[in-house]
Amino acid sequence: MREKAAEIADIDAAQMVMNVCEREVRMAVEMVYLDKPYEQLEWGDIKMRVHKASLMIPASERNVYRYLRRARMVFAEERGLRCKSWQ
Repeated sequence: MREKAAEIADIDAAQMVMNVCEREVRMAVEMVYLDKPYEQLEWGDIKMRVHKASLMIPASERNVYRYLRRARMVFAEERGLRCKSWQ
């Protein structure tokens, strides 16, 4: 029961990220984290997806990583996780 509550809270926090973040952040999250979510990640998949996102958004790869960091920060804040050291 407790596990389900945590899972629901994660889903709510992820939805909050998609609702409050800027368009570029949402696009980066969708392209990097939500592409083929049921497939096992292989070595280099995230880097390859970041590269692809940088071409599609368009933004530098560095900015795509910044967008993903922003999404993780919003998620952590929404979940009440400690995130001061990430800043």
